[in-house]
Amino acid sequence: MDITHIARVFIIGPCHRTYIDGCAVPDVSVTNYETPFGSLQLDMEVLREIKLNSEVAFRSLKLSDDEDEHSIELQLPLLHYVLGGSNSSAKIVPIFVGSLVQNEERVFGRILSKYFDDPSTLFVISSDFCHWGNRFRFTPNNFPRMPISVTPVFPPDSMNGKIESLDREGMDLIAKQDIEGFSKYLQVSGNTICGRNAILIFLETVRNSRTNCEIEFLNYSQSGILPSNVSRQDSSVSYASAVCYIV
Repeated sequence: MDITHIARVFIIGPCHRTYIDGCAVPDVSVTNYETPFGSLQLDMEVLREIKLNSEVAFRSLKLSDDEDEHSIELQLPLLHYVLGGSNSSAKIVPIFVGSLVQNEERVFGRILSKYFDDPSTLFVISSDFCHWGNRFRFTPNNFPRMPISVTPVFPPDSMNGKIESLDREGMDLIAKQDIEGFSKYLQVSGNTICGRNAILIFLETVRNSRTNCEIEFLNYSQSGILPSNVSRQDSSVSYASAVCYIV
């Protein structure tokens, strides 16, 4: 991918350590994020612009809560490298996603869609997939069948395979950009996708934009192999990566 034309990157991810309603952006005192390789400048102009919109509030995240959060932080070192290091003039727009009510994702998506249509803007969505195990309070008994079109990473009859089948169902709905289907899937399956609201906002952003695109999942993995006889101490976290192509 040619990134020389990228002027800004929206990074949208969930809040893990503090509860927020809707979405939040960094405190106005924060102008850059440090990485081990150098700093990334925040796009203060765009941050001010989205906070001034009249449709829905973008709250300010306290500095201490910002420092504790990791979903966006984890994207920064690689992003710094991909953008060309300290010589890059690209700036970032971090958005922390909390609890959404009454289809708020639709409003946030409408607001962000104009930036998605800007060819100099890149979007990065940060999310894990299934958090399985007693420590996550998620040990379902029923799992969907693995889609026939998919070559599974894990044996379908193993617990890893069953978790994969659950994740693949959601991944398929995301790839189809089926927002209503994905919302229903989350309600019915209860899958513990930590960035589910960030994903919903992105899908609404795409739907409200003028840009035609396709979403393709490139990789899927889990944090470890579970034993055949799982115990209360066993757990797993799933990871999936996708790219949105302009068509």
